[in-house]
Order: sequence, then C-alpha cells, then structure tokens
Amino acid sequence: MNIDLLLSYELFGFSVVRWSMIILFVLLTTLVLSSIKRFVLERLVALSEEHEDIEWLNYIEAMFGRSKLFLYLAVGLFVALTVFDVSPPYALKGQAVVQVFVIIQLGIWISAGASVVLERLKTEVEDDPAQLTALSAINFLIGLVIWSIVALLVLANLGFDITALIASLGIGGIAIALAAQKILGDLFAFFSIIVDKPFLKSDFIVVGDIAGTIEHIGIKTTRLRSLNGEQVIFSNEDLLQSRIRNFKRMKNRRVVLEFGVSYKTAGDDIDAIPTLVEQVFEDLVEAGLPADFDRAHLHDFGASSLRFEVVYAVLSSDFSIHMDIRQAFLSKLLATLRDRDIDVAIPAQTIHLENTTQEVTMAA
Repeated sequence: MNIDLLLSYELFGFSVVRWSMIILFVLLTTLVLSSIKRFVLERLVALSEEHEDIEWLNYIEAMFGRSKLFLYLAVGLFVALTVFDVSPPYALKGQAVVQVFVIIQLGIWISAGASVVLERLKTEVEDDPAQLTALSAINFLIGLVIWSIVALLVLANLGFDITALIASLGIGGIAIALAAQKILGDLFAFFSIIVDKPFLKSDFIVVGDIAGTIEHIGIKTTRLRSLNGEQVIFSNEDLLQSRIRNFKRMKNRRVVLEFGVSYKTAGDDIDAIPTLVEQVFEDLVEAGLPADFDRAHLHDFGASSLRFEVVYAVLSSDFSIHMDIRQAFLSKLLATLRDRDIDVAIPAQTIHLENTTQEVTMAA
C-alpha cells in the first residue's frame, strides 16, 4: 500500500515512476555520449600523431577533449523533455537550463582553441621572456572577453534584461577601440607575423632602402639591426604594409656578370671566350663550389671594350658563398684569358686626329 502511494506521488506534475524514467534516460544518454567521446578522442589523438603537419587536428583534439559531463546531461535532458512530452511551463525551464549548459560548454571549447593557438605562438618565441609575458597577458584578455560574453548570454537565457548592460559595454568598447586603434592594428599585425611567418628572428630582410637582420619581433614593433650597425624600429602594421624581401629564404641566387676584352682581340679568340668561360665554371664545380653555369655571350660593343655577359646560379642563399664563387671565377677567368694572350680591357679612350689643310683666300 505504501509502495503504491509512493509510486502515485507526483512532483511538479510527474509521478515518481515517470521521474525515474526521465532520470534513467538522462543517465543512459550521458553514458553513451561519454563512450563516444572516449572513442573519438582516441581516434583524434592517433590521427594527430600520424599527421603532425595537419594543425587543425590539434585544435579539434584540444576542444573535443574539453567536453564536460554537464554537456551530456544537457543533451540527455533536452531529448528527455521531447520524448516524455513534458508540459510547457516545465519544458521551458528545462530548455533554459540546457541552453545555459550549452553556452558554458561553447565558452570552454572556444577558450581551449584559443589556448592551443597561444601555446603554439609561445613555442615560436620561447627564448624571449618579454614576448612570453605579453602572450600570457593576451591569453588572459581573450579569456576575459570570452567569459564576459558567456556570462551575458547566460543572464539573457535566465530572463535578465541585459540590453542596457550591452549598450554600455558597446559604447565603452567603441571608445577604447578608437583610442587604441593604432595599438590594436600593431597587435593584429603581430599575430599575422607570428601565424603567417613572413620572416623570423635572425632573417635578413630588405624593406625599401633599409636592409638588416631581424633582432626582435614584439607586440607593437619589430627591430632590425642594419648593415651599418644601427637598430631600425618598425611598427608591425607599417612593416606588413611594405614590400619585404626575405633573403634568408632565398634558395639560390642568379648572378649576371659582365667583363670586357680589348677590341684588338682576334676573331677566333672572341669566338672561343664563351667556351673558356664554361670550362672555368666546370672546374669550379669539380672543386666543390655550389655553382651552376647558364650561359656566356658577346653582349655589347662598349666604349672601350667588347662586352661579354655571363649568367650563372649560386646554389646557396649564403652571401659569403656567393662572393667566394664570384672571386674564384674572376680570378680563374683572368688567368685563363692571360694564358691565351687575350687582353682584358681597361677603361680607355682613343682619339683619332686627322691632318687637314685649310686654304684661305684673301681679297686684294
């Protein structure tokens, strides 16, 4: 009799039996979703280890791994509210609770994704304590923004009027954005530099007429050490808006070199010079220098010499190696031309004078 009374007892319009069925359904749903999470997470970890070059797998793995138990409870409750045809007043309250759980979970997922991005950025600047501190501060600010939005959405779903609060925050945000427009531009440019990597620390770049080595990439500025020794400071936004030539990433260097021989050089020797140049390069390559010969031709009639043009490639980005090859080539070419008694022209000007007789007729 007592059992019948207990089973017939109603709470919020539902009997104990129905409440038991709802709770059991929610628990089973939670168990199933937890099992699915473990299976999917194991697959994601395996795929991440197998395909380390696919970065988005790391983001999905980090975000999916932060799925919380209350999310599964929320999903089970949402399905239960539909399956058991809960009356509207209680269904609306249950849906509000589900929405709050989902919003909080979305905040956790977004925070996890942002943390993964910032951790990857920290590995790029792990030798720079100043940048590590700055990234930690940025991580805090991003978290503050995300959870402020989550809090507003939760309050809205719980029935609070947040219109005035949003308006106040919007006006304040616009004022701050206008006041810090340049700083924010440099900050976003910093993220672009870190993520896109147009250059890295120690790269040699040329910006306009300024050439130098990257010494520091900061949140607002990037510093170069120029060839003359002084430090040149660019704002990140201005730097990205410029044309940047990154010589550190140059795989090879195409070189066009000219030299001249005397106009007195015999025709047979002129025809032989391209072959002699090619032979010089073959000797350099056999000696182990990373050079690749392209062509050599009689190029032009100069003011004081016959001009030859030589084109070759240096198979290295190192400027010192380029100069070593240039020096070795010119030295060996000069010795080869002298062995053939071919005069290398020096700047000279020949003036031809012609004797003329001027007859002057004078009137009587």
